[in-house]
Amino acid sequence: MNDCLTGNKQRWRATRSANRATGFSLIEVVAGMGVVSVVFLTIGSSLVLVARALPHDSPTQSLIRTASVMDEIVADLQLAISFQQRDARSVTFTVPDRTGDNVNEVIRYSWSGTAGDPLRRSINGGTDVVMLENVTTFDLTYKVQTRQIVTPTTYETAEMILRSQSGFLSILNSNITSSRWAAQYVVPNLPSDAISWRPTRVELVMAANGDRDGRILVQLRPQDAAQCPADTVLEERELLESNLPQLLGLSWYVSRTFNFNQTQGLSPDMGVCIVVRNGSSNSSPVVTLAHGGILGLFGTNMISTNNSGGSWTPELKSLEFYLYGRATRPGPDIVETKNNLLSINVRLRTANDVYENFAAVPILNRVEVPGS
Repeated sequence: MNDCLTGNKQRWRATRSANRATGFSLIEVVAGMGVVSVVFLTIGSSLVLVARALPHDSPTQSLIRTASVMDEIVADLQLAISFQQRDARSVTFTVPDRTGDNVNEVIRYSWSGTAGDPLRRSINGGTDVVMLENVTTFDLTYKVQTRQIVTPTTYETAEMILRSQSGFLSILNSNITSSRWAAQYVVPNLPSDAISWRPTRVELVMAANGDRDGRILVQLRPQDAAQCPADTVLEERELLESNLPQLLGLSWYVSRTFNFNQTQGLSPDMGVCIVVRNGSSNSSPVVTLAHGGILGLFGTNMISTNNSGGSWTPELKSLEFYLYGRATRPGPDIVETKNNLLSINVRLRTANDVYENFAAVPILNRVEVPGS
């Protein structure tokens, strides 16, 4: 039995010794990590030295950096809304607000023109920021479209007599009552190039009739298809019969003027009807209108109604009247020359670039610029 126990103890010690030989102690691990750290540090230092020995700015790196600056220039220029200054080596322009303060931004790019000097950029007059070093080319050319804009103008003539009828007084004058009204159809005499016209005043020859207690209304109306007064009243003026002269029951003819200022823009081939009607409830005659001619004389004639405008009948006579007005005629054309900036060609290169960067920048807003 003792031999068995002794044999088991020996086998256990042998197994423990074998297991201890296949692992690392803590001291061994720490020592190993120290050695590895030294090796990696040495390798890292070598890489740094190698990197420093390589060219700092390779052609590829330079081209990438120049292209990035060109992209920024293009992004700024194409959104310009005005230009304050532009030449071959610098440009100053305004772009919409970018900071949220509702104030537009002013951007400037500039290069001295001396090879090796930097390309600079400033915003809102601030300090210049170097965008690119060692620049040998920064060239700006501007494509401007020049066009002429012709704006027609018009002018209004001085007041003139557009139509009149006078000097042929007749005993067949017209009394105006509550039901009997008189009108004069008038087509104005206008310049051949008239665009439109407007009446300014009408003169009629009339006399009081009776007790001078009535009133009349003088109206301007458009013509209907039969060249009679339409129902529409363009303008209206009033005259009290008491404003007409009378002495000892005797009345005499006088000229009275009625001013109009609201009827405008009438077509050159459009006539008007001057309507004189009773403006009071008095059924007796209020005024007597004088006649100045016969039908067809100077292309104008009288029209009358006996049923308060229900129907109108042309008469073989004409009232005595003067129609004044103004015509609108063509004026001289206004010719304006406008220059719009369509695009900017940008060329950019540094000393390390193997080729030149070029961009044709469209100006999206087609900004108007001074002539160049």
